[in-house]
Amino acid sequence: MLIGALLASAGHAGAQTTAFTYQGHLTANGAPAAGLHDLELRLFNAGTLGTQQGSTVALEDVGVTNGLFTVTLDFGAGVFDGSARWLEIAVRPGASIGSYTKLLPRQPVTSAPYAVRAASAAAATVAGSVNAANIAGTIGLAQLPSSLLTNGASAVNLTGTFTGNGAGITNVFVENLWMTQAPVVAWGLNDDGQTTVPAGLSNVVAVAAGYYHSLALKSDGTVVSWPDSILGVPTTAPAGLSNVVAVFAGERHNLALKGDGTVAAWGWDAFGQTAVPLGLSNIVAVAAGGRHSLALKSNGTVVAWGWNSAGQTTIPVGLSNVVAIAAGTEHSLALKNDGTVVAWGDNFFGQSTVPAGLSNVVALGGGYHSLALRSDGTVVAWGWNNYGQSTVPAGLSNVVAIAGGTTHSLALKSNGTVIAWGRNDHGQATIPGGLSRVLAIAAGGNHSLALRGETESAAVAMLSGAAFHGPVSAASFTGGGGGLTNLDASQLSSGTVSDTRLSANVALLSVPQTFSAAKSFNNHVSFGSGASLQMGSGARIFPTAGSATGPGIAFDPSSGLFRPASDNVAVTTGGSERLRVNSNGVGIGANNPLAPLHIVNNAVTPQASALENDEIIVSAHDAAIGLYSLNDGTYGSALALKEIKGDGTIADTWAWVRKTSGSASELLLTYGASDNYAANPAQMTLRTNGNVGIGNSNPTNRLMVVNARCDGSSWINASDRNLKQDFAPVDAQAVLAKVAALPIHSWSYQAQPGQRHVGPVAQDFHSAFGLGEDDKSISTVDADGVA
Repeated sequence: MLIGALLASAGHAGAQTTAFTYQGHLTANGAPAAGLHDLELRLFNAGTLGTQQGSTVALEDVGVTNGLFTVTLDFGAGVFDGSARWLEIAVRPGASIGSYTKLLPRQPVTSAPYAVRAASAAAATVAGSVNAANIAGTIGLAQLPSSLLTNGASAVNLTGTFTGNGAGITNVFVENLWMTQAPVVAWGLNDDGQTTVPAGLSNVVAVAAGYYHSLALKSDGTVVSWPDSILGVPTTAPAGLSNVVAVFAGERHNLALKGDGTVAAWGWDAFGQTAVPLGLSNIVAVAAGGRHSLALKSNGTVVAWGWNSAGQTTIPVGLSNVVAIAAGTEHSLALKNDGTVVAWGDNFFGQSTVPAGLSNVVALGGGYHSLALRSDGTVVAWGWNNYGQSTVPAGLSNVVAIAGGTTHSLALKSNGTVIAWGRNDHGQATIPGGLSRVLAIAAGGNHSLALRGETESAAVAMLSGAAFHGPVSAASFTGGGGGLTNLDASQLSSGTVSDTRLSANVALLSVPQTFSAAKSFNNHVSFGSGASLQMGSGARIFPTAGSATGPGIAFDPSSGLFRPASDNVAVTTGGSERLRVNSNGVGIGANNPLAPLHIVNNAVTPQASALENDEIIVSAHDAAIGLYSLNDGTYGSALALKEIKGDGTIADTWAWVRKTSGSASELLLTYGASDNYAANPAQMTLRTNGNVGIGNSNPTNRLMVVNARCDGSSWINASDRNLKQDFAPVDAQAVLAKVAALPIHSWSYQAQPGQRHVGPVAQDFHSAFGLGEDDKSISTVDADGVA
């Protein structure tokens, strides 16, 4: 069970008692609890261990609705003396006589404002809070505090913070000026870009450092990483990852704890370090080691997965009541609710041997060594110490957070400054000058991170006499500017610069301008209506080559002309190339046109050899149409339809080829695999007189199929003796007898049910004479021969 609570006072008109109203939220197995529950509530002076303050409040059959309950608590007089207090709650189902379940961790108790209100008061000797609208009369200046600024006051000292542009305020101390700064500061090794914080990164609430990379958790629950990948392994968070409340980074993997108590992992998974156990839930903390991962459940137990080279994922038997965890390079640490530490895994350097008597620990960290933060703000370290990473600086105190890198250590102090010790060959232990207002820290392989407030002390150029010392940057400036140098001309907002102050590179709008040498323009040059750019002989304009998404000659940001390669010009619209021109021709959809006109919409790219004879090419998917002219004295133009194989070569080609030699033009339909269409066998011939030959290159009739022909009214089978062979005598009487015995029927075709015919069927004819290719048809030649 988990509990989240809100403390509120009970307001009464009358004397205040020691009782107060407490509202809490109770969940069971991740879902809001409901029904009656028994509660035992105790007050302590520490988050762990400590001494109970006041009496125990036992409440039976407290109603819980949708997880919410409200009770009145009274621990007696004197328990709230201004010192910090923590509430410990134990719970069991109502109407039960079983044992109570203690809810961890204890909840800090904070005060809530309250007020006693009277409808009216004729006079009040002491009034702690009065609505100004209800005050009659005028309050004298003598009754106002000296820190209150009034219209007639002067020499008033103001404290606190101020927002706005500060107009009208004078005599402000320089050290009280602040400016907005980047929230994440990184230093140390940067060979993979791990300390190059992304520009504009803001709204960061937590940071994590891996061995080669860095993470930032933003206030909207999303994660930012840099660099994008390490040794080919992406560091970028999975698409859609949100509602993250904590992040941790290992050597090359990452963990994110989500608000619903589940865990997301990504990155290197060679040892299963990102394979989150199925069904893992109710998680309140996670930690990423070198190549292993840890998760702390709400019931105080620990789950581990990933590399187990030294037993770092083998949880000690019986480990429970855990309130915090940390993962070193190859070992693991757990903090129990009694302030003691348990360690397991690699112990080659003694990093898993917890110092005897170590107690009152509130936080952990480590690399090949271990760190513990005690409740008194001091740090204890043990394990590998070859770089001094386990030698805590003498007198270090007031520490509120710690972080252990592979071989260096960091500590965050309560005043917002950072202390570092250990290995420093890459500057990972050299704190950047002036780093302050730090909220969180992280230590990686050889780099360090700090999260600080969004504002920082402003750098101010001080006046000495009439001169500024140091560089000066101003958003705006008034005055004549006498004595100022290195001004950015683009920031001049008023006045006119005389022509004599302009360089020869400046074109004047009011007069014609002649450039006698090469000039470079680093911004837009605009021409008004009717204006022209006149260029003399030999003058040229050299735009940048550009790209499809940023053309060199642009009509808008993503449309215009660019040069993709030498002797190539391309047209782009919407950031995509649409047309390419090179020495071969014009390509539409073809970035390397192979003909004077080449149109492409291809899934398969034809090889140049497959299209080398074409002058106009249109290709789509695995087909291509080519148009070209042979003009070799025998053949003229050709139109081809090609099938392109997956390797870009020709599978086959059908082509209409115009033959121009001889007495008349002919159109040939050829088929074959050669890219020389005229060399492929002709399958059909069309002559200018209208004759068509199929398998006949010299048709003398309207239609000739090999040697059979049609004159337009009847079909004529060739019967020339010279076309025949294998002659054999036939018994005419026997043939006539078979004809006489042949069954003759009246019938109709199934496709033409209304049209009647008379004659034999092919099966009977083939059975009687054995003629023809099969028993499904009767050749007219055979029918005429036996008739």
